[in-house]
Amino acid sequence: MIRYRLSGGKFLPWTLERDAETVFVEPETRLLIGVNALNTGLLFARCRLGIIGAFHNWLDDDFNRETLVPVLPDWWPEQGGPRLYYPNRFAPNPLRAFIDLGLNHNAWHRKSRKSTS
Repeated sequence: MIRYRLSGGKFLPWTLERDAETVFVEPETRLLIGVNALNTGLLFARCRLGIIGAFHNWLDDDFNRETLVPVLPDWWPEQGGPRLYYPNRFAPNPLRAFIDLGLNHNAWHRKSRKSTS
């Protein structure tokens, strides 16, 4: 398994969800990479050196190019990639436009993902 470690030392969790069931997995780690080296982990996975756990939207291009193969897609959480938080509900216009762009893309992505399932 290829796993990412946060800068504080904790591993990124592997959480599987299906219907109302949630399973927290602690896989045996063969390759440990810091979260700042996401592309390195993807490279190892593309070279078939392990299974990688990452946000599904980070892997979609690889799935489309068939450089990676989805494993247990029925158990993937609905949550996409990381979320953007701003401490004030009144964001400046450029930030608000960026947030809206991300929201629109995420909604489109979820809709297209469900239609291909």
